[in-house]
Amino acid sequence: MSPDDEEIRAFVERRKTQIKVVGCGGAGNNTITRLTQVGITGAETVAINTDAMDLLYTEADKKLIIGKELTQGLGAGASPAIGAEAAKEKMEQGYTAIKMNGTPEIGWIDSFTVVQDVLERVQSIRDLAGYKMDIAVDFHGRVHKGMAKVLMKELEQFKLMFIEEPVLCENEEAFVELKRYTSTPIATGERNYTRWGFKKLLHDGGVDIIQAVLFL
Repeated sequence: MSPDDEEIRAFVERRKTQIKVVGCGGAGNNTITRLTQVGITGAETVAINTDAMDLLYTEADKKLIIGKELTQGLGAGASPAIGAEAAKEKMEQGYTAIKMNGTPEIGWIDSFTVVQDVLERVQSIRDLAGYKMDIAVDFHGRVHKGMAKVLMKELEQFKLMFIEEPVLCENEEAFVELKRYTSTPIATGERNYTRWGFKKLLHDGGVDIIQAVLFL
């Protein structure tokens, strides 16, 4: 290889796009493992979990256990409260953004105490970090449209980074209606597997952030 080729190769390496794929929790870690197993290259994979055993068996370039002192590596048990405490622990280590499990499963029409619980968990992060830490809240599609309206309107005060899956992504028509109740960006997509599904979501304008799964 000539000196010119070496110089060009070095230039290309410097200009190469850096891609990182981050998977959080059990589902995210499963995705990272699957990406590794199918042999996808050109991206660095990072697995994050509160469950040490799940993380141990995840195949990833880098692994990060969060909430180690709080959960003793036993996981958050899908508890939003424990997840929030684990996030606080990482914030003290210098992290500047978190995505938290926002809600348990909520009824079609539920008590406002359920909403209040969500507000208190988000408020606890804001009280601790102010606006130095960005917060995203994931509804996991556990909320029906009626209660999603209430939650999104009440969460407006916290200036969230985004709200993920306020309803399941197959409820395409609901996203447009929910958009009227908030200025917070709405994210969805991990349960959508076709380009046509994404096309409709984008065309209708109810979604700001697309979270596509990178494999089938």
